[in-house]
Amino acid sequence: MIHYPMVIVFAQHTQDVVNALTWAQQNDVAFRVRSGRHQLWGWSAVDNGLVIDVSQLMSAQIDAASLTAKVGAGLTQVEAVTTPAQQGLVIPTGDLASVGVIGATLGGGLGLFTRSLGMASDFVTEAEVVVASPDSGAKAITADLNQNSDLLFALRGAGNGNFGVVTSLTYKVTRAPNVAYLSAEWDTPYPLQEIFKAYQSALSNDNGVGIEIWFHPDSVKLTAALPNGSVAQVKEVLASVLSNGKPVVTTLDENWGDVFAGFQGPPADQPGNASVVSLSASKPFPKQAIDVVNEFVLGGSPPTTNESNYGMGGFGGAVKRSAPPAARRSRIATRFSSGSAPLAGEVLVVQAPIPSRGRVQTATSRSMQRQRPESRTSARRCNMPLAAPQPRRPYRTRAWRLRRPATRPAKAR
Repeated sequence: MIHYPMVIVFAQHTQDVVNALTWAQQNDVAFRVRSGRHQLWGWSAVDNGLVIDVSQLMSAQIDAASLTAKVGAGLTQVEAVTTPAQQGLVIPTGDLASVGVIGATLGGGLGLFTRSLGMASDFVTEAEVVVASPDSGAKAITADLNQNSDLLFALRGAGNGNFGVVTSLTYKVTRAPNVAYLSAEWDTPYPLQEIFKAYQSALSNDNGVGIEIWFHPDSVKLTAALPNGSVAQVKEVLASVLSNGKPVVTTLDENWGDVFAGFQGPPADQPGNASVVSLSASKPFPKQAIDVVNEFVLGGSPPTTNESNYGMGGFGGAVKRSAPPAARRSRIATRFSSGSAPLAGEVLVVQAPIPSRGRVQTATSRSMQRQRPESRTSARRCNMPLAAPQPRRPYRTRAWRLRRPATRPAKAR
């Protein structure tokens, strides 16, 4: 869905976020927050409202002595991986380079280190969060084990929800000078059902090897990693998987920053119109379920393209030891992805020309703080149409009103 914001603020500092939220609250304007621009359903944009873009909060402070890393909300996963890796340190993250690391962390952070180290959210020790204040303003607060600890707990399990604008996170990091990495690729025709069954079997024990696999109509791609492990260990775990068909296998035992950056495809090859549906399973898929996957990927019903695929990642291991009971029972994360979905409007908000609506507006929060947008002075600074903000639509999911209560009732489980 394409949205047409009234203003997009590109925050340079935490105070810019405070200023933007204060302006939104005082003017009763709906707002959304954006970082890595991977919200495919457009939830990080809003019609006639304010988009707070934190992608330029690019700070990174690595303390090898205390094994901590504080990163700004603008860092992508590849930046959050390669920066500490220069000192032989790793942070568990997801796998796609251009996704914002903080957004991925707030959603849990599933990746190749999940089984060996845990979810990314398990490693968060502190958060800087901008929240609404009762005086129709906003303020930055710190959430850690000593202050606002309930907020820290909530952020580490918020999933798709949120409780403020997170401007930085502090992580525990792990020493891992080298990581054993294996990739394998099967060309079509390939034995999907046999590979699928062997993959599930490889996840049946807590060996710590992170394994992800993607089934495409023209190929299968598998990746596996083990920090502070050996290639021989990884091969042993995957022996039954690799015995099916004739995969091309590549192995590395190198610094994780180099490995992570190396297996990323060019940004142009990453579809911006993908629709992903995810779920988790606590038991291996039976034959009937595998048949459904086989039909989706290879059967052509419904018609698939090379962008349509089915992926799997494993839980267990460290997750079973650290996660809440419901997550401990999950063994497999699965993802259907289809390239036939409507183009994600959020990606287009900044990059695509929209002649019928005029230019997408940008501003700094400092100029917004000095003048309200309906004044001519502010209109020149913000490059905005000389018009007052349009009345807001009724509240919709994620188009927040800042005067809502600071906390939301817990969902029934």
